[in-house]
Amino acid sequence: VEVEFEQLRVTPSISSTSPDRALVESVRFDSGDVFGRFEIIKGPSYHSYRAYNLADPLRKVIDIYPQPQVAAVDAPEPTAVFDPVVPKDEPLYDIAEDVREFTQPRYQRALIIDPGHGGDNYGVHPSANLLEKDFMLDIGTRLGRRLETTPHKVLLTRSRDINLSLERRSSIANTNRSRAFVSLHLGASSHGELSGPVVYVHRYSNSEPFRRGGLRAWEEGQRGYLKESRELAQRLQAALNQLYGAGNSVGEAPLEVLSPVMAPAVVVELGFLTNSGDRDRLEDPEFKEEVARVISETLLEWL
Repeated sequence: VEVEFEQLRVTPSISSTSPDRALVESVRFDSGDVFGRFEIIKGPSYHSYRAYNLADPLRKVIDIYPQPQVAAVDAPEPTAVFDPVVPKDEPLYDIAEDVREFTQPRYQRALIIDPGHGGDNYGVHPSANLLEKDFMLDIGTRLGRRLETTPHKVLLTRSRDINLSLERRSSIANTNRSRAFVSLHLGASSHGELSGPVVYVHRYSNSEPFRRGGLRAWEEGQRGYLKESRELAQRLQAALNQLYGAGNSVGEAPLEVLSPVMAPAVVVELGFLTNSGDRDRLEDPEFKEEVARVISETLLEWL
């Protein structure tokens, strides 16, 4: 029995008490899935399950039922599958011992690395063999590997070729209370001479925060972090300029992927795929490793 989540990444709080193994052999949580997936492994007495949603708080309930009881020979009617009565002071269902490691949130205060585009969203693609999404997944994976060797937790919004909406990318950052959000991209221009990295911060069109019902609106998340975002952007810009031999400056733009993020957040464009020099650099695995090194070291210094 698989329970998948398709809107927000989940971090479960799981009981360490084992269930009745005749019904449920084990329960696993697959944190490698984009948004999280529970896998309920059936026991020998498993017969069926019922799933339904409840609100306040929003949750999905899975009831597991055993095989029908075998009626005695002289019984007037067969015994139906029973609907177990759960005492009020007991949990609805328990979870196997083998998932104890997930009892603590895994990614709280994580560094979120967002490899741009993916799936049918190619990003910049001057040719069939040069796709922005592929470059960003490659560099994002290299960056994630470097950061995983540090005391900081790191999470990639995607680790394979899938297309996530901008809102989902921002959701992953906020759900995990990120310390920083770095979205990786490439630039494009009809002027082939434009080159080098450009780091962007979000720009609001007005200076007053917009509030709805006393709560901060989704698109206002970046409002309280603009100063820190700019500081991070300036550090990354300086370090990448040195690597690329460029003299570019930090940019500002209304960026939908950044505006909801409640943490320092930047978009890093790692050169222009329409520039032959940048393109040659980015096709070199050693240079991509250098890009990952520079970003990781700058992030750690900033932290």
